Amino acid sequence: CIDACDSVMAQVGRPRGLIDYCTLDDAATEMAGGVAPPIRKTLFRPRTLFYFGLWGAIGLAMLFTLGQRTRLDLAVQHERSPLYVQLSDGAIRNNYTLKLRNMELRPRRVEISVSGLPEARLWIDGGSRETARQSLHMPLAPDSVTSARLFVVAPGAGPARQDFTIAVRALDDDPRGDRETIQFDRPGTEP
Repeated sequence: CIDACDSVMAQVGRPRGLIDYCTLDDAATEMAGGVAPPIRKTLFRPRTLFYFGLWGAIGLAMLFTLGQRTRLDLAVQHERSPLYVQLSDGAIRNNYTLKLRNMELRPRRVEISVSGLPEARLWIDGGSRETARQSLHMPLAPDSVTSARLFVVAPGAGPARQDFTIAVRALDDDPRGDRETIQFDRPGTEP
């Protein structure tokens, strides 16, 4: 369009530049018979270079943050019905729903463990109290969310609500993981 407009304007005896890529200052300079500065001089001004550097730094920071994020996510929800179950030996069991998200495109094995709750043992659906341990291993499918029901049993003596941590970590070359602090409920008998 610019080239066609320039040739039509030349045929009718008018000045070229009716349609053009230029600033108002460049258009005024051309109208006065001067020559507009080259595009290189316009693009490589200090302000343009500053903005280019700023947006480049923001982009690199975003890429760095994306590369450093954990590729394993844990969400734990305490099941409220029932709040706790008192077992025949006096121990207390709480039930939780785990959601483990594997953000990698490969299957992974993870370790789920508890800390901050003395003598606690855990197992998932398909296990039993006899096979319960301080930590357990679980496979995760690639790029998916895996849900599991987690059972945690601890001694009956203790505060009514006690904070403890459930942690998940990968058992491969990238051992980063996630953790969440949650509460363990009991009838509330202090020894």
